[in-house]
Amino acid sequence: MQKFIAEDSFWELFPNSAIGIVVARGMKPAADIPSEDAAAIASLLVEANVRH
Repeated sequence: MQKFIAEDSFWELFPNSAIGIVVARGMKPAADIPSEDAAAIASLLVEANVRH
C-alpha cells in the first residue's frame, strides 16, 4: 500500500479522529503460534481496548 486516503465525509462524521497505520513484516500464521501465546496476546488486546 503506497497511499491511505480518508474522504472528507469520514472527517465530517468523525472530526476528532486520529488514524494510525501499522505495517508488519515477518508475521507468523496464527496456526504457528502456541495456544498459550495466542491467549496471552488476546488478553493484552482486550486490556488495551478496555483502557482506551
